[in-house]
Amino acid sequence: MDSRKAEGLRIEELVAGELVRRGYRIIARNYRKPWGEIDIVAISGRQIVVCEVRSRSRGVAADAAESVGIEKRKKIRMTTESYLQECPFLFDEVRFFVAAVVMSAGRPEIEIIEDAF
Repeated sequence: MDSRKAEGLRIEELVAGELVRRGYRIIARNYRKPWGEIDIVAISGRQIVVCEVRSRSRGVAADAAESVGIEKRKKIRMTTESYLQECPFLFDEVRFFVAAVVMSAGRPEIEIIEDAF
């Protein structure tokens, strides 16, 4: 595995841990379809959260969050529709989060933007 992929998985693991800390249960990771991927799917009660993870080696969290453009959002929504058709959990609501991770002084700072789109 190349170092960029390994770092991406490490960042996703940090975000998953933060979601768990906030009371969510992780139910899927890296769900793929030919047209897109969902980084993390979590659940709390009857609420499903689809979380796109973005990271930057420097800058601010807003830069990472803003990198989820219109086309990426469309792909995430289409992939989410497929996931929900297969989802074994009962749910009333689906929310889209962006987790922005920025390295600051060698440490990751995680900002989770709820209802990002």
